[in-house]
Amino acid sequence: MWWAQHNNYPFPGLLGPWFSAKRKWLVPVAVVVTLALILGCAYLGGWAISRNYGYTGYVQRTILMEEESEPPTDGTWKYPRDFEVEMGMRQVEDTFEVDFRRCTLWQLTYDEDYSDSVQEALARRYEEQYPGVSVFVITSTFTTGDKKVPEGLEPNTTYEDYPWVLGNATGNAHVLEYGYQVLPE
Repeated sequence: MWWAQHNNYPFPGLLGPWFSAKRKWLVPVAVVVTLALILGCAYLGGWAISRNYGYTGYVQRTILMEEESEPPTDGTWKYPRDFEVEMGMRQVEDTFEVDFRRCTLWQLTYDEDYSDSVQEALARRYEEQYPGVSVFVITSTFTTGDKKVPEGLEPNTTYEDYPWVLGNATGNAHVLEYGYQVLPE
């Protein structure tokens, strides 16, 4: 090879001083510093990005509903069933992470009695946009961060019974709307 005759490395005039016997310590130090920078960027980069998302790591889920022990005689199940509520809670968490930056979600609650009390009015509201939709409500408790909170919310404030309207317009439960303004009066 063309570079073999020049001390076994390419560009001996440029790289020669780096690999001289007097500077043997320089290459390992450069490698360690480079690896430290790469790992630091990988770790701190993820941490910095995560600061821009809502945090759902502490969330406690509560489902208050009567369990149907036997299938209904007419073949129609009441909406939502427990697995649909659980899917809906995951949807709320996913939406929270994106839309509620720098906030912490503490509690998600599905109360069947409360949801049923507003279900008919909400179904009428969404009927035109989502024909045949069935809806239910999950409430949440969360705390906003100290700066750059979502529009309409106050910094360093805990919101309780914050409603999330979910529906099955696409076959699976997904968030249709959220906020105190979505509940019928």
